[in-house]
Amino acid sequence: MKLTTWTIRGLGSKIKQINLSNKIKEEKQNMVFIQETKCSVDKIRQNHRKWLIKYGYLEVKANNLAGGIITLWNPQKFGILDAKASRNHLSLVIQPSGDKDCYMITNVYGPQLLEDKLGPLTSLEELSEGHPAMPRIMGGDFNMIKSLTEKKEGTRTLGKDSIAFQNFLNNMRLVDMDTINGIFTWNKKRGGTSQLALRLDRFIISEDLLLTSRTMTAFILHFGGSNH
Repeated sequence: MKLTTWTIRGLGSKIKQINLSNKIKEEKQNMVFIQETKCSVDKIRQNHRKWLIKYGYLEVKANNLAGGIITLWNPQKFGILDAKASRNHLSLVIQPSGDKDCYMITNVYGPQLLEDKLGPLTSLEELSEGHPAMPRIMGGDFNMIKSLTEKKEGTRTLGKDSIAFQNFLNNMRLVDMDTINGIFTWNKKRGGTSQLALRLDRFIISEDLLLTSRTMTAFILHFGGSNH
């Protein structure tokens, strides 16, 4: 199983559409999580027909061209058994071809405002309670950091969302996968000696997946026209 998550910061431009199509082909992705599409339902449908017709997809539409989530998958690799969505996440119950097990796969786009950050964590907990024994993989832009090691430059303080995020991981028995080629997945300014950078994008898996014989790694790809 090969997954990519990408906060694309708008999928309306031709350049972004070509970048996405090329990245899928180059990396031979089985599933792709896209956040911040900033696109209407009709625009996503047009993009799919033009660039991504071989992939299945489900989406959470943008709100007045803000936000928006889309999950793409190779229908030859996965069967989709169930799907649930909210403004901040899109979850699929999948069964890989030739695999007897099912998995809950969730594409996450966390809110940017502090007062809105805690609600989606509660929603994700409630969602998982419906499938307590199913292995889980969450990926996306959580818009939260766990500790100051995930922040470069800027104010050296943590908000209540960081504590809530840590509690969420512990309570749900989830493991935040380290990326093998760096820490920071977002930056505010390219170049220079003072550059704010954060680890906002990540893959999180249930503890039981670590007990299997599967080898799992996570790494950061090139920004590709976004600052994520």
